[in-house]
Amino acid sequence: MAKISESGYLCPLDPATRGREFELLLTCCRPVAGPEDFAKQAALADKGIDSDVLLSLAQRHKASSLLYCNLRRHPAETFDTYLLDELKKRHQFNTAKALRAFQVIQEVAQAKPGFSVFVLKGLDVGLRAYKDLVIRDVGDIDLLVPPDKVSEAYRILESKGWHAHIKNYQIFFTSAILRNSHHEMRLLRKGFSILELHWRPTYNPQELPLEYLQKSPVSMQANTGLPGFSNENLLIYLCIHGSKHGWGRLKWLFDLPNVVEQLEIDWSFVWQKSGELGVSFAVQQGLMLAARYCNLQLTNEMTAGFRHRISDAQWRSIEAFQSGPELWMEYPPLHLAIHIWLNRIATASRPRVILWYCLSMLNPSINDYELISLPRRLEPLYFVLRPFTWALRRLRIAQARSDAH
Repeated sequence: MAKISESGYLCPLDPATRGREFELLLTCCRPVAGPEDFAKQAALADKGIDSDVLLSLAQRHKASSLLYCNLRRHPAETFDTYLLDELKKRHQFNTAKALRAFQVIQEVAQAKPGFSVFVLKGLDVGLRAYKDLVIRDVGDIDLLVPPDKVSEAYRILESKGWHAHIKNYQIFFTSAILRNSHHEMRLLRKGFSILELHWRPTYNPQELPLEYLQKSPVSMQANTGLPGFSNENLLIYLCIHGSKHGWGRLKWLFDLPNVVEQLEIDWSFVWQKSGELGVSFAVQQGLMLAARYCNLQLTNEMTAGFRHRISDAQWRSIEAFQSGPELWMEYPPLHLAIHIWLNRIATASRPRVILWYCLSMLNPSINDYELISLPRRLEPLYFVLRPFTWALRRLRIAQARSDAH
């Protein structure tokens, strides 16, 4: 691995090998491109851009609004009219989604003032780091409540028209097995994005413990009406989230330069806490990718915590995952699913974090409960049936992939 300084390392991936459309998308990672990126956008347009390929990439990586807000600043003849028209439609649709998501946050904030609820990612990142509610493509609406408040939070949301995406959702409130093996439940409401109600911020409860967050300062900078992470915890969380998903979407990577450049970050705190939590690998990996893909300028403070060697195989797997179809986000090929799991192990430096990931393979999931319905007294049998239910779901995943082709 080639060093760029005594304290940092260079990500070996070369975005230029991924095509002009991919390069163009990377230049649009910020709401307003700097002079260098703006010039590069025009140069790439002169060489020729396949509008359909670019639109597909923007959709795959959830960056259509960022792309539109960048390209529309060029003279009218620079980019294809068809491309700009399609991006404008997507941006208008995203604007409507963002406003509805903000409406949900306001409803929750006003339903029970003082109720312990936290806003994760999404609108909080958009408003604080992008300085715009609608420029970051809206995905799920993520809310975090303490485990003992999940039932109460659900009743509040249910009164606003939300319902769980599974029929037997009540088992989340009664089954310790499911509360341990899951960190969220999905809620649906007509005309709105999916709402994910979390009772811990990450899949692995050992990575970013709720107790740690409850003792940490919060931020109201976004003015969503609900508290969010402090700047440092936000950066740590975004890196954990992106790493655990193999950095499969550029949207997650694009958040990093915007957070780092727009928010005041205490880097000594970041490296101290990420080290204590055992997630410094994930933070380093995210910053190295952002430097390579988004021209994030790494200072000595930012690279002071770089301690880990990242294998070429891990970098290649990230590149392959980013290049795959949308279906891979839900049903990755087996070799990439193994990569994602191994990356989760690699990014964990504390034994109990690694142990939880290993044991989690044996934990039943809500999918097992839906596949086979057992009486409550026989619930422990889901552990015994785990190999069978896992194999059956793999067959269904293979069938879904086959049907998609």
